Amino acid sequence: MKVVQKYKQNAERFSGITSAVSWESCKKRLRLYFKNIGQIKARLFAGEIIDIPFVTLQKDRRVRYIK
Repeated sequence: MKVVQKYKQNAERFSGITSAVSWESCKKRLRLYFKNIGQIKARLFAGEIIDIPFVTLQKDRRVRYIK
């Protein structure tokens, strides 16, 4: 699953940057803030937006995926 991460204004040098990354690369960061990663993955898959410090995460909604 691809996840879109948008850096918030308080991220200083990275503010405003948007990138699409794999779910596996987000898991390390999410484990710092959440105990049950399975629930977070289900919430993302359902289309919910997840806010953590400096970053907003959401499911990639593009029709055609980039390999």
